Amino acid sequence: MDASASACFGRARAMRASERVQDACPETIEEYLECPGARVAQFNRCGTLLAFGGCDGRCFLWDFVTRGRVKSIPTEEGEAPVGGGEAVEDEEEDVGDVQGIEWSCDGRTLLCWDGTAILKLWNVLDGEEEAQVVMKNLPVRAKMHPENQRKCLVCLADGKAMAVELQGNGTKTELCDAGKQVVDLVYTNRGKAVLLACKDGQLQEVIEVGEGQFENGRHLQLVASIRKVSLSLDEKVLLVHCEDEVLRLVNLNEVFNVGRECSKIRGKKKVPWKCACLSSCNTYVLAAANSASEQHIYVWNRKNGTLEAVLEGPHEGVEDMLWHPEKDILLTVCNSGYSYIWAKAYVENWSAFAPDFQELSHNVEYVEREDEFDLNGREDEEEEKPATIEEVDDGTWIDIEGGVQKAQDDYLHYLPVEIEAEVEDKSVAPAKPTLEGGARQPAANGDASGKLEDSVLANGDTGKRKKKPRTSDTDFK
Repeated sequence: MDASASACFGRARAMRASERVQDACPETIEEYLECPGARVAQFNRCGTLLAFGGCDGRCFLWDFVTRGRVKSIPTEEGEAPVGGGEAVEDEEEDVGDVQGIEWSCDGRTLLCWDGTAILKLWNVLDGEEEAQVVMKNLPVRAKMHPENQRKCLVCLADGKAMAVELQGNGTKTELCDAGKQVVDLVYTNRGKAVLLACKDGQLQEVIEVGEGQFENGRHLQLVASIRKVSLSLDEKVLLVHCEDEVLRLVNLNEVFNVGRECSKIRGKKKVPWKCACLSSCNTYVLAAANSASEQHIYVWNRKNGTLEAVLEGPHEGVEDMLWHPEKDILLTVCNSGYSYIWAKAYVENWSAFAPDFQELSHNVEYVEREDEFDLNGREDEEEEKPATIEEVDDGTWIDIEGGVQKAQDDYLHYLPVEIEAEVEDKSVAPAKPTLEGGARQPAANGDASGKLEDSVLANGDTGKRKKKPRTSDTDFK
């Protein structure tokens, strides 16, 4: 993705974000996704695709619009690539659990790392490996460049921070001094600067002055050690998860200071946090309690620091949590293999579809006019209507002269769908008819027995009933 296309895509996201003044607080579980072994997840820039990191070194891609599983990376045995071609055979490889996932700026590649000291860049369309970089130590965190799909930042287990080129020889540039121990890092200022979070509580800004050349900028010292940081979508607020179980908000403006602090006291101790995030419009600060058998999510208002709600879900520990980039949706990844989609519970209002529609609590006698339902002969008359401009959300815009221009955006919003022709296989016995007169579909493993417990829906769901959470808003002091 070139600079002009990336800038155009950034302006389109800014226009969509400006339409939403604030986020809606999630209240209930809307749906769930089943992805066994997943511990981490990541949305792409538009929130149309969702990637899970599995326990076998694979990444599973879901279409978040249809809520269906699309494919796995690398491609599973017997699975054909999205772009076509022959099915691949599974090769045995020593891999571990996926520790992290990062989307590239164009959405066409996926960076992931597991328990080994290897960074792998995968092509989303064909599932092929595009690049592989061997590090000197285990990667702990990594961030893709917001405008260059071949650059990334890596934080190693020994505390070193590196800028890595995902092409050629994999050039690595160290970003901090030997005495610093970095625990997390993020890109700021559209990739022109890097913010390093050190274990001693210091936030150090590093500015790129040339190709592969960096120099130190501003710095800020916090009162506690840093565990993890999270940057808002507009790059104006940094959420810092500290070792003293206090969530601190740092304003990334000219002042570069610490804003509000969020924490929760339970009894005489502070609640330990597993993960935390910001909503897309920075309206709320969310944190999940560190528990293996409880799903308690605390929601604070960022402006005044008050606790808005406590979401209580199924008795499953939260491993990861993230907010949708463009919708009021919260996703929690649990240790049970289920990921829950939290959203606001809206009340049906039929008058919203028709402004002149009036809801009645009881029957009302209506007296019609004499000619109300008579044919008046005006149905065939064509009335002139003023020319209107329909809004299109496909990357197009209309200039002053009225011409339609197409954004030169190479971003991958959705995975293409390959429609295969149905071929009758005479070797497979016909499915047994059900009591309703239909036929049971064969299971995903090829078994045509028609057992309900072996059947898998098209979206990856096994038919498990949705679990409804409880919401609690007591004891907010």
